[in-house]
Amino acid sequence: MKKGFTLIEMLVFLAVFGILSVVITSILMTFFRNENKIAATNNLRQYGSAIVDNFERDVRASDKVTTPSPPSSCGSGVQDCLQLSLTDISTTNVNWRCKIETVAGVPRLILTREVITYTGTSGELEGTNKRDGVFLTSCTNIFTVLVSGSLKLVTLNFTLQINPGGGQESSAQVPFRTSVSTRN
Repeated sequence: MKKGFTLIEMLVFLAVFGILSVVITSILMTFFRNENKIAATNNLRQYGSAIVDNFERDVRASDKVTTPSPPSSCGSGVQDCLQLSLTDISTTNVNWRCKIETVAGVPRLILTREVITYTGTSGELEGTNKRDGVFLTSCTNIFTVLVSGSLKLVTLNFTLQINPGGGQESSAQVPFRTSVSTRN
């Protein structure tokens, strides 16, 4: 009896090994793609929740809510698309704006929060443009104000997306909606 493997045995082994390696590689690639998408979605949820928390705090602290300005045509040359102004008891204005900004040569919709104190100096300015690749999908109906007597119900409705047009495994969209009434 001879020692070793026949040619048929070697070919069968190589075929089975090749099929198993393709299947395992495919499973691992799918796993890592899904992990990237989950991480992108979780980052958007955290960032959107921070925006919603700031918005709710601003509305609750405000004494005066200015009805959102009508949307401009968000074409070239127009910077502000939609703005909601909130004023608190110390006459600090907080302006929430949905506007166009060019990022890396591409026009994108962003949401900003600008705090202007009673001295006229501009305070913090934060928004979706502070995070690389995070943008709004639309400025349409982002702010609504319903008035019932002295109370105003302010609604913020937006969808964040990350890496639009990028690879499917690293792009994500998450919708957010909150309604807050003023305290007075």
